[in-house]
Amino acid sequence: MRFALSTLRRLRLAASAMALTGAVALVGCPSVNVRPPLDTTTSELAQTGKARGLPLRDPLELDDTLRQAVVEQVGLYGPPDERAGRLLHWIKDQQPEELVYAAGESYTAKEAFARRRGDCFSFTNLFVALARTIGVDAQFVYVREVGRYQSRDGSFVVSSHVAAKYGSGARPELVDFERSADSRMLYAYQELSDRDAAALFNNNLAVHHMLRGRVHLAEQMLRYLVSRAP
Repeated sequence: MRFALSTLRRLRLAASAMALTGAVALVGCPSVNVRPPLDTTTSELAQTGKARGLPLRDPLELDDTLRQAVVEQVGLYGPPDERAGRLLHWIKDQQPEELVYAAGESYTAKEAFARRRGDCFSFTNLFVALARTIGVDAQFVYVREVGRYQSRDGSFVVSSHVAAKYGSGARPELVDFERSADSRMLYAYQELSDRDAAALFNNNLAVHHMLRGRVHLAEQMLRYLVSRAP
């Protein structure tokens, strides 16, 4: 499916359930605080995992060149809402090609920008990392489709989704990179701490290893992630 940011919906996140769709292969629904603190444990989780020989990644990974580009071309001026809006247009307008939505391809922020493709986690990583670079307090949001399951090769799969939010108060802005709203479905929303978002992102990477036959490595990764972000 081709993805264009012109179809992106910036929806209001209310305290009650809202209609929003989307799915990625995330396993499990974490228990998180209603208002998780801003932290930097995405890189810490990856570093401690690598020290154990596990190929964990930092979902918010960026390089200095990309940071400098977004500061210079998007700018640090104006209210956070305006900066976030300029950032979304800037991401869309980068060349040489449009962003391509690719289900099951989970990339770090740096990789998503370079490849111009990925799943909802990839583009959410990209937005959150770049938004924070220009001083916008962007956070991860976990979206669960209530009662929706899939059958695959004799197993049941629970499908869930990740988006981003920014802004303060009772009605922050929700930025979703996949499907449009569908009032026929019921969705549950939870804010994610950086630690839990990093754990879910690396959970996806572990699933990719498992599907490629590296079951022992996937099990090691999942056991470590559960121990760090139960």
